[in-house]
Amino acid sequence: MVGHGLDLEEFTLQSKLDKGLLNASAGMAEGDSRATLQFNARNDVPIVGITARTKNLDRDALIPESAERPYKDAPRISGRVVLAGRGTTPREVYASSKGNILIHTGPGRIRTVASPVLFEAISSDLLETLTPGKKPDDYNSLECAAAYFSIADGVASSPDGIALRFKRMDLLGSGAINLSTQEISFGFKAVRRKWWSFSFLDLAGDFASIGGTIKKPKVGLNPGDVIVQGGAAWATLGLSLLATNFFRKLNTAEDPCGQIVEKGRTANTPIDDLLKNVRPSTPAKPR
Repeated sequence: MVGHGLDLEEFTLQSKLDKGLLNASAGMAEGDSRATLQFNARNDVPIVGITARTKNLDRDALIPESAERPYKDAPRISGRVVLAGRGTTPREVYASSKGNILIHTGPGRIRTVASPVLFEAISSDLLETLTPGKKPDDYNSLECAAAYFSIADGVASSPDGIALRFKRMDLLGSGAINLSTQEISFGFKAVRRKWWSFSFLDLAGDFASIGGTIKKPKVGLNPGDVIVQGGAAWATLGLSLLATNFFRKLNTAEDPCGQIVEKGRTANTPIDDLLKNVRPSTPAKPR
């Protein structure tokens, strides 16, 4: 399928509508990507279920050969999304949603490009904030990145942390995303890797805070207590993790990316179980 800015191989789309129950699925060869949508409008409030996955997706492979290659040498992306919610509008669905998101990448070079992937969109600003005086080229060689989000009541929190491993250091953090408003609140710390040990960078003793929205993130430098105590109420769960032992454990892990991916995979909840939890209870029949 060829469209505006897209060139997809082996694209498939199937759907079936049966008395208010819509089941649709799509797939493409790039990244062996698959997605499904379940829309149940048989109740007064529709129920929506979404699943999607991709593995080692090369985003340049999605772009026609004649177009510019903005993702040359960029990390290949793998991920999984499982989400269920209720509502008559997308905002209502997101506000009631439950599920999980796992995203991780292999090695590649981070560039300042417009990207739908949050870590890629803000990584340059994070590096400049946490390593003042360093040229971006010194730290933009990414070895891996990983984040797992647990979604409850429309808020995606990272219970097992977020890791970006560069050639010379790690960026470790946690936070939350309000799916209905697209607000974000994160905190990150820079950790320098020295042979077999780790140490916090002296140049950035504080946490880098990320606020704003998914489309317009704002990176700044804040003390850790400001992030933990002064963050948005809806993000308390994600930000409070920065003050617990979890952060120190992630800091000393030999492979923080692998640790997060493994926890994300074992914590996966099947979409059928999520749909059961958001379905309204069936009223008892009168006797």
